[in-house]
Amino acid sequence: MSIPVPEAPPRAAASFEAPAPAPAAESTSPAPAGTPIPAGLSPDDQSKHEKARRLARVLASDIAIYNREKRDRGIREGNLVAMLGYEIKKSWEIYKERVGAEFANSTPYFRDALNEMLAEGKKIF
Repeated sequence: MSIPVPEAPPRAAASFEAPAPAPAAESTSPAPAGTPIPAGLSPDDQSKHEKARRLARVLASDIAIYNREKRDRGIREGNLVAMLGYEIKKSWEIYKERVGAEFANSTPYFRDALNEMLAEGKKIF
């Protein structure tokens, strides 16, 4: 026994045009809020700054995600630094280890990330 298979409807002729190219940008990702990376750096130094900023944001984001209740309570009660002090110190040590203590102490990326990710954009740190 043969089961009839309906024919697919005929396709309309489609005309495809290649999309217009996007305007050239210096970076493929939007720059995070906070202190801009200094202009005029070598490509290696630029990369070092971008990686440090990204690491700072990941560490701050992890604190916020894994300590949501403490973070919310700290914001509500106005004691965010005291509430998350241990987690912040632990993340700071990881940050310094990965980017180097001198670089970590001379750039604002970790502080910017804490303010943006933990303090909802307020300048607490």
